[in-house]
Amino acid sequence: MPPPPTLGGAAITVDKLVDDLIGLLDAAGIERAHLVGHDWGGLLCWATAAARPDRVASLTVLSTPHPRAMMWAIRHADQARKSWHLLAFQLPWLPELILSKTLIVELIRSGLLVDKAIHYAKRHSSAKALRGPVNYYRAVFLSPRPAKSDQQEISAPTTYVWGRHDRYLGRAAAARTAGFVCGPSSFVDVDGGHWLPENHPDEVADAVLARVLS
Repeated sequence: MPPPPTLGGAAITVDKLVDDLIGLLDAAGIERAHLVGHDWGGLLCWATAAARPDRVASLTVLSTPHPRAMMWAIRHADQARKSWHLLAFQLPWLPELILSKTLIVELIRSGLLVDKAIHYAKRHSSAKALRGPVNYYRAVFLSPRPAKSDQQEISAPTTYVWGRHDRYLGRAAAARTAGFVCGPSSFVDVDGGHWLPENHPDEVADAVLARVLS
């Protein structure tokens, strides 16, 4: 199957993704949803809960800390070192070219199970196929400032699930995330890395069900 058409960074800024998600809920006739997201999906969960709390029944966010916690950790802890790729991916075409040759090695090194790494690398085996994923990183710097998710506390009941060996998202931001949630919240510290849905599906499912059914 060929990769889907690639959208430029300006088309996938966080505010536009929030609008897309609300549009999906509208089309499905869903007034309020339990949102679950990992990595970029986690960022979208935080942003949607901040911008449209009326549409969010609960959040379960995997790996990605609250944006304000992330920014604090970049300035005060070691998160800048862990997030160096955010700046590297701003370069045109070069990140896609390099990743097309090294992706499977990077995925395995980051802790992803080998069979999953092979599957993802095969799906993104060319610079063209990688342009869409890399554009998500480019879009971060195109999003309006200040973003609503940077300014508003989260009122929805929230579970934050973090892997203590995550090489991309460190403990400083994870520990600070609860301070930006004013609704009921819980923190699940998993003995794992970044790839929680793939490597720890049972713990993730338990966390989701516990939040949705609470």
